[in-house]
Amino acid sequence: MNRYFFHVVSDDITAPDLVGVELRSFAAARDHAETKLRELWAQRVLAGKPPLTGWLEVVDQEERAVLRLQL
Repeated sequence: MNRYFFHVVSDDITAPDLVGVELRSFAAARDHAETKLRELWAQRVLAGKPPLTGWLEVVDQEERAVLRLQL
């Protein structure tokens, strides 16, 4: 199992993931990132706020950026 961290970087906020999630593979980390992205969008919409601009960056336990998804 590898630990992945999911950092949110945008004009409005920079929210580092200090805890991370243990996942079996990069594919699982990608799936988790996509789910987290949908949750962020849903929270903004439900709160009546405009969408964020920026990205969700996935970093592995070696502190290497392995994926970046646009918000």
